[in-house]
Amino acid sequence: MSKLIITLIMITSFTAVVGQRIKVACVGNSVTYGYGLPNPATDAYPAQLQKLLGDAFDVRNFGRNGATLMHGSGTTYRLQNECKRALAFAPDYVVIDLGLNDVDPMNWAPNDTAFTRDYRELIDAFRRVNPRCRIWICHMTPIAYDYPNYFHGLRERYAMIRQKIADVARETGASLIDLREPFRHRLDLLFDGLHLNAEGTRLLAATIGGALTGRHGGLRMPAMYTDHMVLQRDRPIKIEGTADAGETVTVRIADRTHSAQAAADGRWLVTLDAMPAATGLTLEVATSKRKLRFDDVAVGDVWLCSGQSNMAYPTDSVVPAERAVLRAFAKTLPAVRLFLMQPSRIPFAEEWEAPMLDSLNRLEYFLPTRWEQCNESTAGHFSAIAMAFAKRIQETENVPIGLILNAVDGSPLETWIDRETLEVDGPEMLSDFASNVLIHPWVRSRTAFNLRRATSNRQRHPYAPTYLFETGVWPLAQLPVRGVLWYQGESNAHDAAGYARFFPLLVSSWRRYFSDATLPFYFVQISTTDKPDWGRFRDMQRRLPERVPACYMAISSDRGDSIDIHFPHKIDVGERLARQALYHSYGHTDVIADGPIVERAVQHDGRVTIYFRSASGLITSDRQPVRTVELADAEGPFYPATAEIIGDRLSAYSPHVPRPHRVRYGWASFNRANLTNGAGLPASTFSVDVEQEGKP
Repeated sequence: MSKLIITLIMITSFTAVVGQRIKVACVGNSVTYGYGLPNPATDAYPAQLQKLLGDAFDVRNFGRNGATLMHGSGTTYRLQNECKRALAFAPDYVVIDLGLNDVDPMNWAPNDTAFTRDYRELIDAFRRVNPRCRIWICHMTPIAYDYPNYFHGLRERYAMIRQKIADVARETGASLIDLREPFRHRLDLLFDGLHLNAEGTRLLAATIGGALTGRHGGLRMPAMYTDHMVLQRDRPIKIEGTADAGETVTVRIADRTHSAQAAADGRWLVTLDAMPAATGLTLEVATSKRKLRFDDVAVGDVWLCSGQSNMAYPTDSVVPAERAVLRAFAKTLPAVRLFLMQPSRIPFAEEWEAPMLDSLNRLEYFLPTRWEQCNESTAGHFSAIAMAFAKRIQETENVPIGLILNAVDGSPLETWIDRETLEVDGPEMLSDFASNVLIHPWVRSRTAFNLRRATSNRQRHPYAPTYLFETGVWPLAQLPVRGVLWYQGESNAHDAAGYARFFPLLVSSWRRYFSDATLPFYFVQISTTDKPDWGRFRDMQRRLPERVPACYMAISSDRGDSIDIHFPHKIDVGERLARQALYHSYGHTDVIADGPIVERAVQHDGRVTIYFRSASGLITSDRQPVRTVELADAEGPFYPATAEIIGDRLSAYSPHVPRPHRVRYGWASFNRANLTNGAGLPASTFSVDVEQEGKP
């Protein structure tokens, strides 16, 4: 019989004694006491826990502001009157939440080896006054990244103490409650970065109440699980959810059956063996009390389509000719399933009212949704680029395709990266939002406009760092995907160097989330339009695949519009992404995936020869002379150059630049560059140094 089941039997036996209330001692620091709440006696988590557990329990608050665990450091809990009263209470259940104040360097540095010893001694003290008592110790509630000195040692000490608490639980047999996890994405509930507000204490009480009783709401599945869903083929699939502690959960699909037992925190997980492509399956998930059934489940290739407005741009908004092509495809009812994550509000220039602001803090930015079959109606509202991509892949591979769309208009890169990644590798992105120069001025201005009615300095917004990861990626239940389609950058185009640094962090963040170190990223280079310095940004993007493994680029610059970044021609972009995927993910080496890619430039007698790869059939798209080639010497400005195609190379010359040191192409933010290869795929914007012939 498992320890968890024995625990639940013991809980039942306590309540079986007629007239005997189960005594619960809540031991801790200011978080337990209820520091900062209007009335700790009624608002702190022990009072909320009493309401949840009911009259069969007698819950007492023995929290002490400023209490530390270790002896000789600060206000040692073991020496306080609150501890004496807790021991005199001789509780049946003890919940201990200590450690936050030990993180302080004044309390921690001299006593770090004593932490586990003093924790064991506190546990033993409660076991001496009631040998039958059950003890839960807690991983601490989080510390927000904007709390003083967080990046100057607090973060590291917090992690160290967290590990020591886990060690104590293992060594003493105490149960462990993770109080960081419920607040992982709810730092807004920490009113000063450390202490919980009233809503936070209710969440804390619910978490502890679930641990004490084993009740977690019964069998539940993430929102990704609906009829018509698509599971990734040819790789193990983790199916996970929650149930009441100790319940056996059985998962059935096709000829496979797997079971798991829900842990103390209610979580359960089964891993299905890899499955081949299939349609018309039924996924059943059941406990003895509840059965969930998902019909018309497919196994195929799942693609996550993300970024900002050009990825979200719907099929019904493209030019009529392209709309007709995509609607005709959808009309055939292809084996394509769509999961459209629709934002509840696009951040237009408007002040958001209190209900909207509250929903943002609750991470309810995306509207409830479900998987849908592709047809003319559902395709019309879905990303045109994603639809064009699916059309090409489905016609070539003939396997079910699942498209997840979570793109948000105007969203900057940093909102899609998880907080832990930014804390470690980009903490400056988390500094004061209103004045942070790493964040686009337009993004900061629009956010401030939307939040004019906000009453909390911890108000969340879709453009703030980490928010869309927490609301748009985290809910995907870590289900495997074949790859990512990414079209974003316009809201970071002010800082090419910053994007070059943070884009690899995005990729590594998502690869960790999906547990796939080589998850392919297929991204679209931003297009051409009359915005400052977009040429430099495109050139930076051109170099990203050289720095980030399994990262590939599609070009859209030949479809740009001088005054509108939302160009209405999307099919080519989707097909170019599909070409990259067919070549790199599906192994179709006969597919030409890239346009001409610059490799080097060499000068001889004032004329520059530019070498390319993937340049077979080098030509101009309009059969006119090559445009937008420019040359510069070591000191001077760039001058337009005359360029001609010689085989798969370019030869460029300018009478104003007798000794060229640099050559660039398609550099203006908006331009009519026209160089392509024989497959009609355009060359990227580039700027490269010119080698002097005969010199190494």
